[in-house]
Amino acid sequence: MKSILRHLGERVLGVLSGFDRLLLRGFLRCVINPRGLNGYLYGARVPMADFKEHAQEVTGRLIEESQRSARENNREIRYLESPQIRKKDVALEIARRDHIEQGLICVLKCVETCTTLRVCGNRATKTIGIERRQTQCLHLYHYFQHPQFGFMHVRLQTWFPFTMQVCLNGREWLARDLAKAG
Repeated sequence: MKSILRHLGERVLGVLSGFDRLLLRGFLRCVINPRGLNGYLYGARVPMADFKEHAQEVTGRLIEESQRSARENNREIRYLESPQIRKKDVALEIARRDHIEQGLICVLKCVETCTTLRVCGNRATKTIGIERRQTQCLHLYHYFQHPQFGFMHVRLQTWFPFTMQVCLNGREWLARDLAKAG
């Protein structure tokens, strides 16, 4: 950038700079690792042997609550058969088709690879413990047209430790700011 400015000199009237994409990651600190999940289960009075049933119940409530707003606003909830499908393109098509200019566009559901926590048995020691595992689980993608940030999405993992990502497009954000400024 500096070399362009040196080369063009006084012909440059201004410079715009910003980020292309902003990815915010979130997680529940209390259940992000085996030790934390063990403490959570103890506090919730859930025996380790009952973790799977408890996790399925919590996951069910999370999915239900996460989709409630879409149902209440008559927004599409769609299951995608493959994680290879470009979710952004699906959401943009739904926004175009349904003439959505602001708010929730849709909720897309897809099974994808993730890191989860599981209770596993150890045959040698005849004990059970919590381990971190690479596996697959359902992810929910909430796509929005936000008045300030523009087209964005929130990705939510539906199994412990329930990681979340918020993805903002910096160019959309800048374009909205410039349009507002005239």
